[in-house]
Amino acid sequence: MASRYLLMLAGSRRQRWANDLREAAVLAAGEAAILQRELIENIRAQRVSGVRDALRECAVRAASMHKLIARAAMIAIQIDDGLAEELLRNGDEAPHEYVVGQLVYVARAATEPLRRLAIARLARSFDPQARATLRETANDASRDVSEVARWALQRQPDQAHD
Repeated sequence: MASRYLLMLAGSRRQRWANDLREAAVLAAGEAAILQRELIENIRAQRVSGVRDALRECAVRAASMHKLIARAAMIAIQIDDGLAEELLRNGDEAPHEYVVGQLVYVARAATEPLRRLAIARLARSFDPQARATLRETANDASRDVSEVARWALQRQPDQAHD
């Protein structure tokens, strides 16, 4: 089902984002069938470790498909490659200094899903403008945005100068 939807979105377009969607569709169709068979076989044989391994593999494959789909979306809405990469990066490292201003702008002015991604990335920034943006968005009208902002404020690095 997911692969058909991705193929429909991509259509016959030749842009990079459409190619990413087609690649995700192929992964979704082929890998899902293989992983489902493997999971069912392990459940029938009552192999707990096999079930656990199959579920882990499903999570890994889903993450790779998610990344392709997210990249396609970023390209489709014409977000700068550096900013797109930063929005999709996760982990505990601070965002690159050269995109903090862009992240602040997105956190304040973009669509809600992009705002949440930007706010999450600002969580590890030492930049005073980032911290001010997090404080602002912690009281946002959108419950989801304000929740992410409050989470981000809790993860902010200690800053003696702030």
